Amino acid sequence: VVDMGPDRMDICEGEKVRFRNMNQGVGLTYRWDISGPEGGYVFQEGTDERSAAPVLLFTRYGEYDLTVNIDGICNAKQRSYHITVRGIPEILLDSRIPKICAGAEAVDLKNYLVYVDRKNCDVVPRWTISPSSGYTYIEGYGADSDFPRILFGESGNYTVTLETTPQCGGTLTYTTKIDVIKNEIVPVFDLPEEGCLPLQVHLENKSEGDSLSYTWSVAARTSSGGGWSFAEPDNEHDIDPRLDLQEQGNYDISLAVTNICGTKTVTRSIRTYAVPTLHVGDIAGVCESFELAMSDTVKVEENNDPKLSQTPA
Repeated sequence: VVDMGPDRMDICEGEKVRFRNMNQGVGLTYRWDISGPEGGYVFQEGTDERSAAPVLLFTRYGEYDLTVNIDGICNAKQRSYHITVRGIPEILLDSRIPKICAGAEAVDLKNYLVYVDRKNCDVVPRWTISPSSGYTYIEGYGADSDFPRILFGESGNYTVTLETTPQCGGTLTYTTKIDVIKNEIVPVFDLPEEGCLPLQVHLENKSEGDSLSYTWSVAARTSSGGGWSFAEPDNEHDIDPRLDLQEQGNYDISLAVTNICGTKTVTRSIRTYAVPTLHVGDIAGVCESFELAMSDTVKVEENNDPKLSQTPA
């Protein structure tokens, strides 16, 4: 009469299974055959594959099939058992997700989460997000999905948490951070409309937006096509650079403001004036009365819309 079996059939790595044996018969002998992950078990407490009631320590997760052959004087019997061994799941979640734009494409956590090895466990995810507003789950990829998809509609700093309670290892918790920036760029800077040479202008940047970078450029409408430079040590990527303007004319100054949401550009213009140079020709002796035509005797160079007022002496 065969009356035997294991005390447990679903265990965790590092746990033991003890077989009870209440068999009845004369001259019984036993032979155990075990199939499963190689090297995943060892007999304990002085028992072996010939023991009537072995004790087995399972050290590797997987599925094990155990068969015992029982031989008696009069007949033989065989019994089979299945043991499930589970481990602690191995899960990797990136500690930080790259910045995204509010209201842009949904974040797919499949790109940042890897179930490296579930180790024969049922991994049921539970996702939570803090703060608890400003986002929505995409339908079909919700808080109970292995890989949720989340659309963040408001800017802010969010913490995304995964909790799961597999059969072994208690509650496992993983977190990641994500910064959501405003999907809005407002390029603004101050610039005087005109000035006299030599002139240095401070480009006061008042642009609005998150995580901005800047690129300044100048289009000179001067006789040489140039006549400007950034004041040392400023450059085209500074927030508030200074410009040295050396020639009269018009300068169109553009500011391109960029973040991961895109680029916006604003352009403003400034006109520069040079101090006029006057060349007055000689006037031959004359008798009263006479008329003097100033246009014949005064030549104005470097002149930007000059306003002359002169009375002959």
